Amino acid sequence: MTGTVQGIIVCLVVTVSILILMSMQLDHKIKNGGELDTAVSVRANTIKRKCESMNQIPKDQEALEHEQLKQDKQTPSIGGTSAATITLEAMGETPPFGNSAFDVWLRLTGRKPATTEDTDRFEIGRLLEEPIATRFTRKTGLHTAKLPFLIHPEHSWATGHLDRVAVEEPADIEIKTVEWDPNHEWSDPNLGEVQRVPLSYLLQPVWYAGIPRPDNKHGGYAQSGPQIIPGLERDIYIAAQFGFKPLRIYKWKCDDTIRGIYARMFEVCQKFWEENVLKDDPPPFNTRNTKGAKEWLQHKFPVSRDQEIVEVQSQLVVDTALAYKEACEKAKSADAHKEKLSLELAKHVGASYGIRASSKDATVTVTWPTIPAWSGTVEKKAYRRLNVNVKKG
Repeated sequence: MTGTVQGIIVCLVVTVSILILMSMQLDHKIKNGGELDTAVSVRANTIKRKCESMNQIPKDQEALEHEQLKQDKQTPSIGGTSAATITLEAMGETPPFGNSAFDVWLRLTGRKPATTEDTDRFEIGRLLEEPIATRFTRKTGLHTAKLPFLIHPEHSWATGHLDRVAVEEPADIEIKTVEWDPNHEWSDPNLGEVQRVPLSYLLQPVWYAGIPRPDNKHGGYAQSGPQIIPGLERDIYIAAQFGFKPLRIYKWKCDDTIRGIYARMFEVCQKFWEENVLKDDPPPFNTRNTKGAKEWLQHKFPVSRDQEIVEVQSQLVVDTALAYKEACEKAKSADAHKEKLSLELAKHVGASYGIRASSKDATVTVTWPTIPAWSGTVEKKAYRRLNVNVKKG
């Protein structure tokens, strides 16, 4: 009995000794790595605090952010997309995606409801913002944060929804998902190409960069704090994701060129707001933008006066009408010729998926694939569609 007790006591002493030894070794490891661990911890906590102070909308509440975005769209103001559209038309260019200054005017004057529901393209782009921002951080080392709705402190009609800002330096980040680039308007910085993006994409972040915003004492850009940072005192990044390819990052300093672009944007947008929106006067008829021109005509002349023919003395009307009839005849003839050529090519393809032919001038690939019948489409059965690709030289 006495021996058993002594054995238990010995085991307890040994166990306690082992625990004390393990504790001493752990303390030793912590002391040796303490300085490095502390530095890493301080760095991580600093970044975390800045991100938390700058993010007014929690990242895990994407639905709330989307709801806020829809509410902001219903507020009459000129944001980045609208500013780019107005500027492009003022430059004689045609805005992408069917946008027009007249369409902007319809929405700002309440004649057309603001689009609050996402199209597939906008929804996918919005949902991919966060993973692309993560890739941006991994590639540049710059952490990102969100901002609330930007409003110009002196011109409340100038607003913007900025995708992200950098935490460690004064920089705005515009995030883009690019479906395709058939005209090679985007250069690839990863291949050392000279920086080049479509003007319509650059105008948006330039507009945002020009909006002054409050600063905070941590150097971030939350809408709090007494100090106002003037516009155009930050760098501009565009992070563009092309499918599953490496992220392309473009960067601009707010130099004289960028300042000149913003000055032109602000000039035409202020004129648009004061002359067209506030005075309720539609922007000029613009045939360069066919979609906007059709909407303009539908708004201005929604119905005709029955059977009324007005006599006018105008050589311009005669010349325009003759040119129109000639264009119609050429288009009709071209469509018929195109149809004959497509039938001839289809005959050469036959039952194959496609054929390829080469000469000294070009290499052509002609495909005639079978398109399956998808429910809900116009085509109720499978059909074949001809495609021609030409590579010259």
